[in-house]
Parts: sequence; structure tokens; C-alpha cells
Amino acid sequence: MTKKISYVVFITTFLLMLSSSFQVAYGATPSGRDQIRVHTGEAGKPGDSLFALTSRWRIDGDVTYESTGITFVSGADRPKPTTGPGVAKKLAIAMSDGMIKQYPSWRGVEAVNVPGQAEMTISNKEGFSLFKVTFRDYTNGKMTYD
Repeated sequence: MTKKISYVVFITTFLLMLSSSFQVAYGATPSGRDQIRVHTGEAGKPGDSLFALTSRWRIDGDVTYESTGITFVSGADRPKPTTGPGVAKKLAIAMSDGMIKQYPSWRGVEAVNVPGQAEMTISNKEGFSLFKVTFRDYTNGKMTYD
């Protein structure tokens, strides 16, 4: 009788471990479901200004992660002012660089810049939910979101 109970306990434990290891795969959020598109403009302030953005995401129903990207934008009075497409490119690079400290499988968002366009998109990767993006624009540039 005790041998039969130990088999039942073993099989039950095995099935529970198997089902929990595939939890994310069955309930995964599709890639690109949560996204925000940012249209950037030139800096409104003279000189160099700071631009920062923080993204927060979570593994579906599990741990929360965040990353902050920081970049500097040159104003119109500088020898090489940063244009709208340049601002978008710098933001996308800053967001990607901010995630370097995280383990690769924890990087649940991606920032994509359309080359030559003054826009970038922050979206979730598969199995992650993007739930908050905070922009801190100290450049007083023109920005729109959709």
C-alpha cells in the first residue's frame, strides 16, 4: 500500500512540475500587443538637455522588471543640433542600452526606431506585458504619442 501511495505522490509531483514549467508558454502575451509609438521633434531648449524614459514590464502574471534609458539631446544653438529622427534614434538606443544589465531572457520590451523617421516604438516581447512607460523630457521638444 505504501509503495502505491509513493508512486501516486511521485506522479502527482511530476505532473505539477511539468504543468508549472509550461505556464508562460500556454498563457503567453503575443509580441507587440502592448506598444506605444512616440513621434519626436527637435529640442526646444538651447544647449544640451536630458531625455529619459523608463519602461516597466512583467513576465505574464509573474515578476516585474524595469529599465531606464538616458540620453542627451543637442539644442538648435549647438554646432550639430539633434533633429527629430536623431532624437528618436537616441531614445531607442538608450532604451536598449538600459536593459544591458538584465539577464537576456528578462528583457521583455524592445525599442525600435524607423530609420530616417522621427518616431520610435516601444513594445512587449512574447510572454511579457508592457504596462508602464514614463517619459521625462527636459528638452521641451514636441512629442506626440499613439
